[in-house]
Amino acid sequence: FSVARFSQVEDDLEQQKEQTRQLLKHRSSAVLYEELVLFFDETRKWKERYMVVRANYCLECHDSLEMFMKGAPPRQTLLPTGGTVLTTEEKYMAMVDQCFPDDTNVKEEFAPPLTGMPGQFPVYLRLPYRTDCYFCFKQQAKQRFVFVAHLACLSVSLLSDFLKKKTCEVQAFLKAIQLYRQDKERYESWDMLIGSDVRVMANLVMEQLLPSLEKEMLPRLKAKKTEKKRVWFATVEAAYFLIQEHLLEGLSALKEECRVSVRQQEVLIHSDMDQILGSRRQLEEKVRVSEPAEKLSSEKVQPYLASVLEELMEPISSGFQEGRQLSENMMDQVCQEVNDNEQLKKLMENAAYTFEQLFYKAVQDNPYNPGSAIEKAKHRVLKQYDYDSSTVRKRISREALVSITLPFIKKNLAPTCKSELQGLEQSIYTDHSNFVNVENVYEDILLQTLDKEVTTVVKEAANLMKYNLFNDSRDLLSQSSRSSLSSPSASTPGSPAMPKTSPGKTSSSSEPLPPSPLAVNGLSSSPEKKEEEQEVKGTDVLPQNEEVTVTGTPLGKVEQKEDGQSVVVSE
Repeated sequence: FSVARFSQVEDDLEQQKEQTRQLLKHRSSAVLYEELVLFFDETRKWKERYMVVRANYCLECHDSLEMFMKGAPPRQTLLPTGGTVLTTEEKYMAMVDQCFPDDTNVKEEFAPPLTGMPGQFPVYLRLPYRTDCYFCFKQQAKQRFVFVAHLACLSVSLLSDFLKKKTCEVQAFLKAIQLYRQDKERYESWDMLIGSDVRVMANLVMEQLLPSLEKEMLPRLKAKKTEKKRVWFATVEAAYFLIQEHLLEGLSALKEECRVSVRQQEVLIHSDMDQILGSRRQLEEKVRVSEPAEKLSSEKVQPYLASVLEELMEPISSGFQEGRQLSENMMDQVCQEVNDNEQLKKLMENAAYTFEQLFYKAVQDNPYNPGSAIEKAKHRVLKQYDYDSSTVRKRISREALVSITLPFIKKNLAPTCKSELQGLEQSIYTDHSNFVNVENVYEDILLQTLDKEVTTVVKEAANLMKYNLFNDSRDLLSQSSRSSLSSPSASTPGSPAMPKTSPGKTSSSSEPLPPSPLAVNGLSSSPEKKEEEQEVKGTDVLPQNEEVTVTGTPLGKVEQKEDGQSVVVSE
């Protein structure tokens, strides 16, 4: 906790800033989805419930649309975090079988946990250590598809949101979990790092508890397989909730203890900042891992980075392209129906807020030729989208490449470096030992080595204009100039479309690489990299000292200045 607080103060003093976005930032707790759905409720009966998905990642279950419109609290609130969404009984029952630790190999037909499915389009939500949820649609497969898409997003959203928090508590907690698992030689990312800190701790306890629970409990269950499963999963859920109750009290006390300790250390952090940084630099010189890390990286990591980036960027760019195309289609509708005032108002309510502001200005400045002005506004928004998209996709790619390769490097260096690191704690000046950690310094050195290779391969992709990536705003402007020479039907002026498929692989003349030794580890809680690109400030910004009010629209909120002028606050 003290190390995390020191890093936070250091960052504040260095005035590190995130790269400025050109599109305006959208803040919303709006409703993302609402629909009447058949739900298998706590009474174990199928009931029609009005389901609402909010931007805070909760799935609300209301008795009816009327109760929801009256503002009544939901009958039930579900947190699908970490869940798996399935749409067939066969796949669901196969997953349930996988989660049941039965080694008797007894083949027995068993029924699903619910009967009498009221429709032909079921949805199963399998939750770790908790009771599963069941939904159903009677006729429309399209309705189920939309619901499943939102449910799948909810199952991962809270995870990513928790990891992105920059508070001392969260950063210290994630580092503690990482170091704890590394002590057990588990370097890969952990798929149970989901939900709140209490839930993550409970997942960690359950991971260690389940083997002993299996050994003690399963041999005593003499019922049929179906009953065994019911008792087992009920016991697991009860244990999970009991563990969380105990952890909540202990973790709350520990957090307060950490806060008090850091408050007492604040003066020392600020007064001895230079000396503490000096102690850290001395430790860095003693951690002699740069040479073996660079050797391992150049031989076993660097040759494969380009091909891994290729695999990553195809789905990432496709997703951003779909979002871009949706925005363009919505703006095209506005341009085509500019003469229909009533219809125009209803399209505008569903358009992106940045375009909404540019639209109002275009109509005001060009009352006699609004169509041309709106078309220019659309091109401007698409250019801004391309720039923001490039920045975000480069960051995602860098973080993903580091997350995939860093565990591989740690695992391979551990046999030679672990013993050396253990003796270095004593070399840290006693007064500074709370703020300088050997493991953190060791990881920083590895990250510096790896970041050079990762940054190089991403920059090379941008230099080659692969995946519609830009190095800085000049690339965007030059691309815009070239694109504006082509016809509108072939390419949007100033906003080249991102390829839906990745460019071709490296030339056939190059020798094929041997199979990569890198295990795909998924995303982990690696430190966020500093943006190296030039900052480009957008022109449509909301002044910091303006007093605003919020007006709701179907897509979110628009803030109003005191003088009544709308101000865009969304991407």
